[in-house]
Amino acid sequence: MARPESMCSRQRRRLPLMSHGADQMRCIVFSAILASVVTATASAQNAPADLVSVQTIQHLPEAHQSELALAVGRSEPVFSNVSFNKVAVSDDEVVEVTPMSDRQLLIRGKSVGRTNVIVYEDGTLVKMINVEVTQDLDSIEADLKALFPEHEFKLRRVAEKIYIEGEIEDTTIEERVINVVESYAPDKVINALTVKSPRQVALKVRFLEASRDDIKQLGLGNFIARAGDFAFSSPAALVSGLAPNTNGIIYGGSDRTTLDVLIQALEEKGTIRTLAEPNLVATSGQPASFLAGGEFPVPIAAEDNRITIEFREFGVSLDFEPEVLSKDRVNLKVKPEVSQVDQRNSIRLSGFEIPSLIVRKADTNVELTSGQTFAIAGLLQNSYDNNVVQTPFIGDVPIIGSLFRSTRFRERETELIILVTPVLINAAEQISAEKEVLPDVQKPSEAELFLLGDVSRNLQQYSAE
Repeated sequence: MARPESMCSRQRRRLPLMSHGADQMRCIVFSAILASVVTATASAQNAPADLVSVQTIQHLPEAHQSELALAVGRSEPVFSNVSFNKVAVSDDEVVEVTPMSDRQLLIRGKSVGRTNVIVYEDGTLVKMINVEVTQDLDSIEADLKALFPEHEFKLRRVAEKIYIEGEIEDTTIEERVINVVESYAPDKVINALTVKSPRQVALKVRFLEASRDDIKQLGLGNFIARAGDFAFSSPAALVSGLAPNTNGIIYGGSDRTTLDVLIQALEEKGTIRTLAEPNLVATSGQPASFLAGGEFPVPIAAEDNRITIEFREFGVSLDFEPEVLSKDRVNLKVKPEVSQVDQRNSIRLSGFEIPSLIVRKADTNVELTSGQTFAIAGLLQNSYDNNVVQTPFIGDVPIIGSLFRSTRFRERETELIILVTPVLINAAEQISAEKEVLPDVQKPSEAELFLLGDVSRNLQQYSAE
């Protein structure tokens, strides 16, 4: 390479008109440019040394690396054999690092994840800590034990998720358990819970026609006045407990014998009459319904000026949805409804006369012990009395028709009472109950029928004799 001086000399020979000062300035500038090029070339030749330093960081010896497992919210001290003066964290959303001295760190888990804590001494990497933060399974298990003492659950970590297994009674409890675990790890729960045979609730319903003056003879009036029992006709009354003319009463006690004896005694006296006794069985968390009534046609306008017919239900209906809370407690959503066809307010459409409906309904949610009875009354209005004449066929409707064929009801002396008694059962108890209700019987002989009054013979009893 030519020296800067000789090149400057050549430039001076080519430009003789320039002064000696200008020529000297051009030579100085050219020399400076050439010196910078040489310096850049030398720097490029030193670049491989820096790359070697980067490779050294990536392949840090195992003796300088360590693993640390933390639970969210827990802290762990970390010690170093050499002193350090700088700490770097790959993801400060996962952990929080606090230097305690030049050889000790305090690392706290903030959220589930993985990250690295890198320690330097005067720019030299001396230690790398691979940190994994997971949920605190001990805290979750403690909460589950407190909330569900009758159940046992096993938790373990699978990657960044929580695997839970155990045995529960129904899907209602399953949903509650998963909600508790997801409060710690949202959308990171592997559900391996096993649901046993679901609990079932048998609902014994009685529709009664009772004298209003004799309703207290059922024993319901005594329970209204006692502290600690429940009586309500509205949400406000449910809270205050004040409702002397109650539309909903909980009959205390889990034994139905007393109530059955009272009803039977009042039936024999003639002050009460049983209209129907439907029995329904539903799985916990599943709805069930009952309807005693009928349907009437309603014309509905369709496309192309066509008329279609739909049928609307009327009569006495009962919708309920049980939820088993424990081995002897059940939450019951009850929706009774009494509806009647009203011809007085009917309308005429396209040559069809469409009657209206008079509806009385309630919607309540109660918590009962298995065997307790819940009573609902006052669902019939006095205006029903006149409809017996205008709609004679209402007397043929099951349950409600029996009321309208009653003279005392037309004189507004009686009303409809609905008694609802939930009973918790399981599959084994259900089979046992069926055997008790339908025992092995056979037709009696004439002597047994007319002389002894037996209407059936129990085969097991006679075989034992």
